[in-house]
Amino acid sequence: MRILRSLEDQAKVLAERKRLLGITAEELASCRNRGARRTPEKRALLERIEARAKARGSKPAFVAHY
Repeated sequence: MRILRSLEDQAKVLAERKRLLGITAEELASCRNRGARRTPEKRALLERIEARAKARGSKPAFVAHY
C-alpha cells in the first residue's frame, strides 16, 4: 500500500534519510546537474522557457544551467 504525503512531510522524510545516510549539503551540491553535458536541443529548450517566463514577468520554475 502506498502512503500519500504532503510535500512538506516528504521533504522531512528525505531530510531524515539523508541525515541517517550521512549525506552532507556539499555532497548533494556536487551531484546536481550543472549542464556540462547537456545537448544543444535541451539548452535551446531551457533558453525558450526562460525567455517565456521573462516575457510573463516571472521567473522560471527552476534554475537552469546552460
